[in-house]
Amino acid sequence: MTYRTKKKQEKRGIALLLVVVVIGSAALIMALNIALLGLGELDMGYTSQQGGETFSVADGCVEEALRRFRITSTYAGGSLSLGDGSCTIGVSSAGTNRIITATSTIGVHNSVVRMNIDIDANSVITVNSWEKL
Repeated sequence: MTYRTKKKQEKRGIALLLVVVVIGSAALIMALNIALLGLGELDMGYTSQQGGETFSVADGCVEEALRRFRITSTYAGGSLSLGDGSCTIGVSSAGTNRIITATSTIGVHNSVVRMNIDIDANSVITVNSWEKL
């Protein structure tokens, strides 16, 4: 083997090594991005689950307020614990009209539900509106 032939083979080996390093680096960067995207999806799923749970607690508190209005039309609200969460029920009234506002909390997540009802002289409850705030 001559000196020139040996020099050409060394250049080809260095070029191949460079190609392997570049492709390996690109594959590593893509793998890291995929892992980070997966973690982001997990976090969004957890946040969505917590939001659904806080909404369920708030909805349950509004239903509890309706149950208590069936017992006595002078119910004024209060605090409740349901499952992992807690809620505060606020009631404002004007004549036969009542506005029930339930604010629930689980961890750092909050949800608010408002219901507008009428209670007539025979204690019949009519739901005028219901909204998630």
